[in-house]
Amino acid sequence: MIKKKKTLEDMIDGLAIVTARGFDEVNKRLDKIDTRLDRVEFHMNTHERRIEILEDRVRMISTKIGLARK
Repeated sequence: MIKKKKTLEDMIDGLAIVTARGFDEVNKRLDKIDTRLDRVEFHMNTHERRIEILEDRVRMISTKIGLARK
């Protein structure tokens, strides 16, 4: 069996293919990370809003019972 000698062009093409696969893999992983970060951001915003509502309620109760700062 005789091996065909790889030309410089063949080696460059092979390197380009491997590099492209690597970038595709990284892009897939980054997409998953983006999705997870979007979920975390959504939950943070939800909790921030809930905290704001609770703070408003505490402020109203404090005012009604006379503990509000003047």
